[in-house]
Amino acid sequence: MTYHADTVLDVARWSAAWDRIFDLYGCCKIFISGGEPSTYPGFFDLIADLSRKHRLEICTNLDWDVARLAGIADSRNITVSPTFHPLHADPGDFSAKLVSIKDSLRDVRYLLYPGSFDAYLAMRDRLRERQIEIFPIPLRMVTDSKILNDAEELARIEDSFGANSELLNAWKYLTFIDSPRGKLCRSGRDFAMIRPDGHVDRCPQIEGSGLGNIFDPGFRLAAGPSLCESGHCLNPYYLGTVL
Repeated sequence: MTYHADTVLDVARWSAAWDRIFDLYGCCKIFISGGEPSTYPGFFDLIADLSRKHRLEICTNLDWDVARLAGIADSRNITVSPTFHPLHADPGDFSAKLVSIKDSLRDVRYLLYPGSFDAYLAMRDRLRERQIEIFPIPLRMVTDSKILNDAEELARIEDSFGANSELLNAWKYLTFIDSPRGKLCRSGRDFAMIRPDGHVDRCPQIEGSGLGNIFDPGFRLAAGPSLCESGHCLNPYYLGTVL
């Protein structure tokens, strides 16, 4: 799910749609992103309602009162994947919030502006003292996914992954070392991108790869996998093996 301020659908409508999805498919994992999803009016009401039946992962810059998570009845169904934006957040404040919701953390990322790798290392080492891992991600253009970090910095980012096979696999697609085009993909069957107006795309990289609208009573996910049409992938987990 993504949210944009110019397209606001109320909590009750989203909740009703996801209740119907639960009736069709059971408990789903909902990855909530943006922009910054916490700016959505009714954000806390929404995550409280959806977490009754589904598991949530929130991609966020943590620019909100994270203490309010504790007041959500089904907060055990909510994980948080924060990203530190060095030009827009204070590292001390961000780190303190990470520590306060440590048990709810999934992936923590550092958006690596060119020339900031040493600052990342300093923050990484401080967080490791609190048993929290943070990984760098390259800075990309929104329009064409062009990466703005140079080759030396990209090599340092890759080295920081160590033996983490999931990160290394994603990296080769993120940096265009490998292409998903023509590979069998489960997006559309096991994953879908829901736009702010409820329109559902099979893949976030291919806008218009429509499956319909989540608010349509007749909406269904695809019956099976299909060949990828994109040259770029942010979700390589769904490539390859058909389950």
